[in-house]
Amino acid sequence: MKKSLIIISLLFMIFPVYAAPADCGAFSEILNPLAHLIMIAAPILLIVMGSIDLLRVVSAGDEKDMRKMWSNLLKRLIICIIVIILPIIINMIIGWTTFEDLSACL
Repeated sequence: MKKSLIIISLLFMIFPVYAAPADCGAFSEILNPLAHLIMIAAPILLIVMGSIDLLRVVSAGDEKDMRKMWSNLLKRLIICIIVIILPIIINMIIGWTTFEDLSACL
């Protein structure tokens, strides 16, 4: 058993295995427009949903509903910021690793 492991490791030292460069053309063609669409749609949805909630609460005139609306709006704002910043953070992390050629996929 040990002899076979030694032989295999020697073969890899003599004949190193090189990985082919990453090609993510099709992946990038699908993901980039989708990411841009999400990054544009998130703030638009935040504004629309916040406006609808605000109009609903103002027309009702209840103070308790007003606090709940502001709480929901704050949560939506945090989620929207995360959605916008997440691709930037992922690109930074991939840039720090040795897989710099994979950053073209994102």
